[in-house]
Amino acid sequence: MKQVSRFIKYTVIFYVFIALLYWILIRPVHIKWGASIEEINMKLPGDELISSNRIVSTRAINIYAPKEQVWPWIAQTGQNRGGFNSYYWLENLFGAKMVNAATAHPEWQNSQPGDTVYYGKHEGYALVSLVNVNEYYSLGGWTLYLLPVGANNTRLIVRYPSMEVKQSRFKTVYYYGLFEPLHFIMESGMMMGIKQSSERQ
Repeated sequence: MKQVSRFIKYTVIFYVFIALLYWILIRPVHIKWGASIEEINMKLPGDELISSNRIVSTRAINIYAPKEQVWPWIAQTGQNRGGFNSYYWLENLFGAKMVNAATAHPEWQNSQPGDTVYYGKHEGYALVSLVNVNEYYSLGGWTLYLLPVGANNTRLIVRYPSMEVKQSRFKTVYYYGLFEPLHFIMESGMMMGIKQSSERQ
């Protein structure tokens, strides 16, 4: 019994240590990965769709290409279109059947509010809420915003609202303990994928 009690004790200590390490050192970095204070506080289209029960992250990346060159990769977002420009092999471990397009497809460029964007093969979806060509694309408050910096540089700013977590203890634990770090991996991968695709044109 003492060995079992000791095992449980040190297991709890280990997980508490990992949780504190994540909360104090890792989370403050990835929740605002690449974004300036001005970008974090910037009012973006789609903010009005985010309720107070959601946790919001703002991330940004510099792309050495004009916004018109970046936009096609955003416009064709979705499993049913050009993919999410992220780690498709990781998404496919969960049966998403994701394929990232290697080129911009003209037939996927005319996104409109109300269009369905799938996260997996006919599973999990969002509707396009707001869209303005070469400027912003929003799925229920998850907004990809293009801010030109000079003639040939663009800041891609991504604001993401969590699921409704603040009124549910279970959802809060699930979000912080699993979803949030995994989402950061996928979203930062998407941003770097868009950057890479845009700059190689």
